[in-house]
Amino acid sequence: MLKRALEQYRAGQLAQAAQICQQLLQQQPDHVGALHLLGLIAARQGDLEKAIALYDRVIHQQPQHLEAHNNLGIALMQLGRLAESIAAYRQALKFAPRSPEVLVNLGNALQSQGNLTESIHCYEQALAHNPKLSAAHKNLAHVLRMQGQTAAAIVHHQSAIALAPNDGEAHFGYAFTLLINGDLQAGFAEYEWRWRLAYNPPRQFPQPRWDGAPLNGKTLLLWAEQGFGDTLQFVRYVLLLANQGRIIVECQPSLRSLLTSVPGIAQVISQGEPLPPFDWQAPLLSLPHLMKTAIDTIPARVPYLHPPQSVNLPGSFKIGIAWAGDPKNPINQRRSCPVEQFLKLRSIPGVTLYSLQKDQAVELPEDVIDLSDRLRNFADTAAIVAELDLVISIDTALAHLAGALGKAVWVVLPFSPDWRWLLHRSDSPWYPTMRLFRQPQANDWDSVFAQVAAELQRSSGRVRSIDTLALHCATWTEAAINLALQLQRHCRLKLLSPPNLQAIANPLNRYLLAQLPVIASADCPVLHLLDRDADRSIAAPVKIGWILSDAPPKINDNDYSALIASVPVAKQLEAQGIKCVHAIDPGIDPTIFHPVERSPHRKRFAIFAAGEPSDLVLAAFDRFSTEHPEAQLLTSWPIAKRSRNGIDSSLPGLHLGVLKDAALAQVFHSVDAVVAIDSTPAVSVTAALSCGLPVVITADFDWVNDSIAFVLPAVTVEGVVDRLRQIRRDPATAQAKGLAASRQMQDCTWERQTLKLLSALQQSFTAG
Repeated sequence: MLKRALEQYRAGQLAQAAQICQQLLQQQPDHVGALHLLGLIAARQGDLEKAIALYDRVIHQQPQHLEAHNNLGIALMQLGRLAESIAAYRQALKFAPRSPEVLVNLGNALQSQGNLTESIHCYEQALAHNPKLSAAHKNLAHVLRMQGQTAAAIVHHQSAIALAPNDGEAHFGYAFTLLINGDLQAGFAEYEWRWRLAYNPPRQFPQPRWDGAPLNGKTLLLWAEQGFGDTLQFVRYVLLLANQGRIIVECQPSLRSLLTSVPGIAQVISQGEPLPPFDWQAPLLSLPHLMKTAIDTIPARVPYLHPPQSVNLPGSFKIGIAWAGDPKNPINQRRSCPVEQFLKLRSIPGVTLYSLQKDQAVELPEDVIDLSDRLRNFADTAAIVAELDLVISIDTALAHLAGALGKAVWVVLPFSPDWRWLLHRSDSPWYPTMRLFRQPQANDWDSVFAQVAAELQRSSGRVRSIDTLALHCATWTEAAINLALQLQRHCRLKLLSPPNLQAIANPLNRYLLAQLPVIASADCPVLHLLDRDADRSIAAPVKIGWILSDAPPKINDNDYSALIASVPVAKQLEAQGIKCVHAIDPGIDPTIFHPVERSPHRKRFAIFAAGEPSDLVLAAFDRFSTEHPEAQLLTSWPIAKRSRNGIDSSLPGLHLGVLKDAALAQVFHSVDAVVAIDSTPAVSVTAALSCGLPVVITADFDWVNDSIAFVLPAVTVEGVVDRLRQIRRDPATAQAKGLAASRQMQDCTWERQTLKLLSALQQSFTAG
C-alpha cells in the first residue's frame, strides 16, 4: 500500500495518497513510512506545522530516520525557525555525515542566519562528496557573491549551469553576480531567466513582447513588474524610446501622478486599470537588455523626474532620512538600519532632519520633523525631496527618487549590497548626484555613520542650496542668454553684468531679461561665465565658474568653489590638478536644433567641419573628394589660408565664418555629415547630434559612442576618410545613428543642462 501511496504522491494526487496512508495507519498506527509521507503531503499543501508534528512522530518512532530529520529542517526553515532547522540538519548529519543534500540544506540555513563562513564550508563539503551537485555550486556561488568574491562565484555559477542548463534559478543567480561585477550586457541577458522561475511566471498578453526592433510609430506598453525603486530606476529608458513611437507606462498606483512628469510618456495608467490599445509590450526591467546597456552606456542624465508641485520646508540644512524598507523584501533585514544611527546626525550644527519613513513604529525626538503623514504618494514625496538640501537613505525607493530628481543623495549600504550598486565604488553610474557609503564588514553601521557624520561636519557652514544666484558674464552670448532664461525659472536670479538688451533679437527674451534685478555686489553665490581667464575681482561667498570656451583658461584651484566645463575641458582641468570640476556640456535649443526631412536624391555630399582650422580635416577631405567629386566642404574658417601646408586652396569648399545658432541650424539642416575633431566646440557637437546628422568625432567626448556617431579611436587622415566613406556608402546606417543621436540629445536641452548645473552645485556644496 505504501508503494501505491508514493506513486500517487509523485503523480501529484495528494488526496489519494493521503487516503491510502490513513488506511495504513488504521492498520498500523505507528507506520513510519505512512507518517513520513503524510508529512510530505502536509508540507506540499502548505500546512508546515502539521508536517513538523508528523516528522516528530517519525523521529520518535525511528530516531535515525535521515529523511525525517532533513525534511523537518526544511519545514522549520520555511517557517523562519532557523536555529531549530540547523539543529535538525546537524542531527541528520550524525547519521549520514557525507550526505551532500543535507550539507547543502544546512548551508542554506546557515546562510539565512548570516553565518556565511560556515555555509561556505558546508557547500564545499557537499561538493567534495559530489562534485556534480548543481545545487551546491549554485548556492556556494550566491554566498561567495555576498562576500564580494565575484570571480570565484562566477566559476561555480558556470559549473551549476553546465550541470543543469535549464535551471532558471542557476541562471538568475548568475545574473546578479555578473551585474554586481559590472558586466551589464551579460548580466541583463541572464536576468531574462527570471521568467523561467516557478514563482515568477511571465505575464500573458495578446500583443507580442517587444524585441528591441524600431517601433516605427507603433505603440509600446511598458509595465512595472517589481518594486517602486525598480520602476523609478528603469523608467529612464522612456527617453530613449519616445521618438520611435507612442509610449504607455503601466505602473503602481502611487507612482502614477509622478510619472506623468517623465518626458516622452504619452499615457500613464495604474496597475489594475483597463489597458488602452497598444502594439507591443515589454517589462521595464527588460529594457536594459533590449537596449544593450553596458556600464559606459547607462542613460544616466538627470533629472528625468520632476515634482508636479512645490512645498516650503523650514530649516537651514534640510536632510531627509529613511532607515527601513519594505518588510516583504527578502533583503530588508540586511539593508535596514537602526534609526538611532540617523538620529546621531542631529548633533551636527545647522542640521534639520526630516523623516520620510512610511509606516514607522518608533517615536522620534521632537526636533526631527516627521513628514510621513504627508507622503500619500510619490508625487508628494518628490515635492518634499525637491525642497531638501540632501537625502540620506538606506537602499530603498526614496534613494532612487532623489537620484532621478537630480538631488544630492547619500545611500548607506550593507556589506553585501544589491547588484545595482556594484562593488568598491562611492558613486553610482545610474545617478550622477548620488554618493554611496558602504559597510566595511557585515552589520557595521557604526563605521558607515561615522563617515557620514564626518562628511557632514566638513560641509557645515557652507552654502547648501541654490535659492538665489547672481550671474556675471563679460559677453552676453546666446549661451549666456539661454542659461539666464532657464536659471530665472528655478531660482532667484540677479545680474552682476546686465546684457545689451537692444542687441537681443527675440523680443520675449529681451523682455524676460529686462525683469531681472541688476546688482553691484553679491551676497549670494555667483555663477561666472568664463570666456577668458579667471576674474579674481568678484567678491562673493561662493564663486562658481562655467567655462564656455573649448580650451581651459588660466585658473588656479582656489579661484572658484566649483567649476563647470564640457567633458573634454573638464578632463583637462582635472589632469592639471583642479578639483571640484563638474562635466556638463552647454545646452541646445530644441526649437532650433532638430532633425529635418532630407531628400534621398541629393547629388552633392556636403560636409561641415566645425571648430578651429584643421590641416588634418583638409587633408582628409582632399583624399575623399578625389573618390567623390560631388563632395563639398563647408568650414567656419577660411580654407585658402591653409594652402601654406600643401593643401590645394581650390578645394570645393565654402567658408561660413562664425555662426549664430539659427544660422548654424540652417547649415546643419542642409549638410550630409559633420566632422568634429581638433577642439570642436562641445555646443557644435551637441547641436549636430540634435539635428540627427552623422558625426565623425574623436573619443574625447566620452558620452558619445558608436551607437550615435562615427567615433575615431585615434585621429588620423585615414580614419576620417574611412568614416566619411561609411557614411556615403551606407546612408541607412548613418541615418539610424543620427536619429538615435537626436533622441539622446533630447536630454541636453538648456532646461535639462541648467537643472544638472543646479543639482551638481547643490551636491558640491553639500558634499564639501
